[in-house]
Amino acid sequence: MNIRHLVLFAALATAAAGIQAQQTEFRAPDSGFHSALTRAEVRADQRDAFIAGVTPQKMHDGQDMHYAAGTQTRRDVRAEAIQSAQLHRRDGTRGMYFGD
Repeated sequence: MNIRHLVLFAALATAAAGIQAQQTEFRAPDSGFHSALTRAEVRADQRDAFIAGVTPQKMHDGQDMHYAAGTQTRRDVRAEAIQSAQLHRRDGTRGMYFGD
């Protein structure tokens, strides 16, 4: 008899928790919006605005790459790297980051 009461209590508790957790269906804020323009008309308006200089072509997130113009040739840079490696090479040791 005790097991029946325990199972019944567990079922009722689960049902009550499910009822309290229920919420209304999500509706997007713009779900009632209906455009009066076709997709082609919107794209044409965007193109015309871009040509007129009113809007940018794409949105920038601040992560655009800007490279400075170099004055050295590739050969000069490679020679400098080799020279730096030769100057900083130790006598068969691997450096302070490898437990010397």
